[in-house]
Amino acid sequence: MASIELHRHGQQTAIQVTRFSHGAIREQQPMDLHENFCNLRRTLSNEPINWKEFLDVDREYDMLSRCNESFLESTFAWIITHYPPSYVIQDLLSRYQEHLFSNGGKVKSMLNIGLVHNSYDVVHFIATKYPFLMHQPLDNNSGDLPLHRVRDVDIASIILQRYPAAVSVPNFAHEIPLHCTIQHFSHPDHVRILIDEGLANNVGGMEGCGGVLVPNKMGKTPFDLLMHQFATGIDLATLGNPVYEIERRMWKNMLTMIYAIRGTKDTLILHDIINLQCPSQAVRLGQIMIPNEISKADDMGRYPLHLACSQKNCCKSILEHLMLGFKEVVHLRDYSGKYPLHHCALGRRSFAEGTELIYNAEPTVATIADDNGFLPFMYAASTGCSTDTIYRLLMESPGII
Repeated sequence: MASIELHRHGQQTAIQVTRFSHGAIREQQPMDLHENFCNLRRTLSNEPINWKEFLDVDREYDMLSRCNESFLESTFAWIITHYPPSYVIQDLLSRYQEHLFSNGGKVKSMLNIGLVHNSYDVVHFIATKYPFLMHQPLDNNSGDLPLHRVRDVDIASIILQRYPAAVSVPNFAHEIPLHCTIQHFSHPDHVRILIDEGLANNVGGMEGCGGVLVPNKMGKTPFDLLMHQFATGIDLATLGNPVYEIERRMWKNMLTMIYAIRGTKDTLILHDIINLQCPSQAVRLGQIMIPNEISKADDMGRYPLHLACSQKNCCKSILEHLMLGFKEVVHLRDYSGKYPLHHCALGRRSFAEGTELIYNAEPTVATIADDNGFLPFMYAASTGCSTDTIYRLLMESPGII
């Protein structure tokens, strides 16, 4: 019995050859087999690996074909984990496909390996030769289709070409692939093609918006998951220029989702972010990315500050930034005659949470009624604002009572 083990950085690799009559080697080999495998070991132990030399050795002695299928499969998997050039994978797939894919279990195992290590060539080969696997769950525990586990936009495109309807298929947690893509902070192009395909396939119907608003078993939509990432992954106090790459990715994903929700790109994004009750981090990032929209009104004459005042999820610092970006806004009415101070009262803001900030910028607004004849303190009283807020607003016009 003779054995050869390849080691890399002190760890045993997948390559282990033992000579038995029915062992890893298919047939009795020449006496120089040990030397040939030593050459292969030295090649794969180098840093970096000389992949051309590896292929030359393997082709000359046809080394891997001498091994049984389980050994060949583990060796191939080890090679993929070291991210060789595309030509290496294509060469091995071409020469060893009948051994690597001898049954359905091996094909699915290779597909999993290709997905985990983002091997375009492996997934492309399997999707071309065995397209039916794009329809099937990868295991019996999660119910994930291949598209659920893709982390690369090019690989996602391959799968969608074979099975476009995969965008609508939920796993056992009722998550469609878009849920998984958002959870793994995938590239915005990846998110975009899933939403585009989701819109084309009417995922979730009219209210699903291409999958953006489809809930999972916990009631969370992909949009909810993205907003949670904004709320927990961005420090509002330090957010500013320059905007980091992860923040840009989240911003682009939010844009794609908002376009899907609104059904058009012709929309005021900053207004939409506030109206959709996105966290303060998303609103602040919107101010940074599209500062010109701070001074734009919607079709009801409302500026971002008007909207933010009525949304308690927009914290006081957001109101400050909106005022600094467009100071005149505190003096501007919307088409119903309401100033930002009226909206603070309608949004049940306490005095400390931002109402005081708006009030101090222009106290006389507290004495001005809107088109319905209501003063800010009246809205504060009718919506259940704190007694302190009502009192402070009423102080400006005591003659009303």
